Amino acid sequence: MTLSTEAAPDAALLRVEALEVVYGGAVRALVGADLTVREGEVVALVGANGAGKTTLLRALSNLLPAMRGQVSAGRVTYAGLDVARTRTDVLVRSGLVGVLEGRHCFGGLSVEENLIAGGLGRGSSRADLRTDLDRVYALFPRLAAKRGNPAGLLSGGEQQMAAIGRALMGRPRLLILDEPSMGLAPKVVEDIYRILVGLNRDQGLTLLVAEQNVRLALRHAHRAVVLENGRSVLSGRAAELRERDDVKASYLGAAQAPRTAELSPA
Repeated sequence: MTLSTEAAPDAALLRVEALEVVYGGAVRALVGADLTVREGEVVALVGANGAGKTTLLRALSNLLPAMRGQVSAGRVTYAGLDVARTRTDVLVRSGLVGVLEGRHCFGGLSVEENLIAGGLGRGSSRADLRTDLDRVYALFPRLAAKRGNPAGLLSGGEQQMAAIGRALMGRPRLLILDEPSMGLAPKVVEDIYRILVGLNRDQGLTLLVAEQNVRLALRHAHRAVVLENGRSVLSGRAAELRERDDVKASYLGAAQAPRTAELSPA
């Protein structure tokens, strides 16, 4: 299933402006990243391994200090909040919820306990937890069948479903996903993207998805931003980027036609 490339022209929910990030005071990971996500959009953040995608997502959730990273220039705002000055738990309760690369389930807890943890992070009531559990199980029937099993014994695809389900328990306004397709079978990836696309289409959930699989990301997004060496080098409608010769040559494995211009700035 593929999204329409038309998104509602709402004001920016998330804005990243000229962001620079360093680790350990010396290693520069971002050198000028720009990104805008509007309410109701699906935006893909794409680029090769090491381009800076994960660092950018960490900055959006104010997780850099835990990794000895810091914003050295630029600004990130979410729903009017200055992210660098807002605690991560406050961001979560404000609707900015992330699914980290590698799934990161609590292996010793059951599937249902993992999901409940996501609701508790939001401060959900007992009634809200039950409502949201039913909703997640309806989206992911495989989790319902294994609700009492330790999450550490699930397959990779099921762990990814559990991680996404835990995030959905927080009732996100903006759901951020870091490489959700990594290491998963194509059928599982299609199932996960079908569910995410459905949540965007039917419930207006805003999505920012970082993907190394550029073909997959551009097929499902309204817009995309390309990162290279820590810098935003290209942005635009996903459908238009799919047709660019330079994007095809660099990211989609197509033979490159003669170039008449460099990548336009993001």
